[in-house]
Amino acid sequence: MIRMPELCEFLKPLELAEFSSDRVRKILKKTDRMAIEMICYKKGQSTVIHKHPKQDELFFVLKGEGVFLVDDQEKTVSEGTLIYVPAGSEHGIMANLSEEFIVYFIKAPNKTTDPS
Repeated sequence: MIRMPELCEFLKPLELAEFSSDRVRKILKKTDRMAIEMICYKKGQSTVIHKHPKQDELFFVLKGEGVFLVDDQEKTVSEGTLIYVPAGSEHGIMANLSEEFIVYFIKAPNKTTDPS
């Protein structure tokens, strides 16, 4: 029998989804080394273009279709797509106009005192 560590957690992000007049960003798990968060977008909502100088991000599309802007690239993505954004890359996200869009992401290293 495999014994699970006491700190092991199992999450079902879609069960935690909620929507508002602004995009909804939820922390799923944070440690000293990484952060896992989910962003829920109504039709047409977006995250402005920004960058994290010292953090890599790995996004996974859980539901819907949207557009990822990474540096000079624009790519339409849909459910099941994995997007890697290296530290220092400018990036933004936009939900399409016809459906809700949900992504979760892992950011590492987690810098809890520095929002960049």
